Amino acid sequence: MRTLLISAALLSACGEKTPPTVAADPEAAPAEDALPEPLALLQGYEAALANGDLARAEAVTSTYTAMKMEMPSQGITAPIESWWAAPDKTLIRMTLEGLGESVQGYDGEVGWSVDPMMGPRVMSEAEVAQQALLRQLTEDPSVVAGMAEVTGREDFEGMDTWAMTVEPPDGAAPLHLWFDVESGLLMGMVNKVETPMGAMETRTVNAAYTEYDGLLVPSRIVQTALGMEQVLTVESVTWNPETLPDFGPPEAVQALLDEAAGGN
Repeated sequence: MRTLLISAALLSACGEKTPPTVAADPEAAPAEDALPEPLALLQGYEAALANGDLARAEAVTSTYTAMKMEMPSQGITAPIESWWAAPDKTLIRMTLEGLGESVQGYDGEVGWSVDPMMGPRVMSEAEVAQQALLRQLTEDPSVVAGMAEVTGREDFEGMDTWAMTVEPPDGAAPLHLWFDVESGLLMGMVNKVETPMGAMETRTVNAAYTEYDGLLVPSRIVQTALGMEQVLTVESVTWNPETLPDFGPPEAVQALLDEAAGGN
């Protein structure tokens, strides 16, 4: 099930499904003591993604996803490819016209990136920890539930949702989540994304969900940061692809690791 979150958006032969839009009614909100438990919301989200077939979801041990990234205000469009392999290996490749290729990966031990602007880089502990927390939303919801509190019933983008706040134990900025009351789907989040330039507050809206081979996942994701909007749309997906890339750091990053190890 963890792959359904990591592969952020997928394309379906059935077409996009816009999440149920139920306007929040403050008068209809239950009493404070009727708020759902964090674990119940997280497990409900997992079940919603699986369309009730958790065994089918757990059979997925790797994915390949092709996406399109658009920044309308900048007139930028770029293809993105991403791979995931159990339990936590990831590789994301984006190509920007005129700038070149940016690659980011995690091999289970080391997080790394290479891009035309900053060159090769080893990810900070904060960056790796933040990605691990997002994976745990579906990989190990009981861990996240222990850090979380359901704070109320709120309107989020015109939808009736349960609001949840997750406080990471390492003192990092909290993660705010909104789950649709009717469907149980995660409709959006607000967090401070760790970057080489520092933490950057990002608002993410799951604008549509798509069913692919029985599994329901976000298929159109709108992110806003620093006043700029970025839209991710999936173009294709392969569950359990026959071949996977090398998730380990490339030579340029390995050289940085070797240099750091030699200096200790």
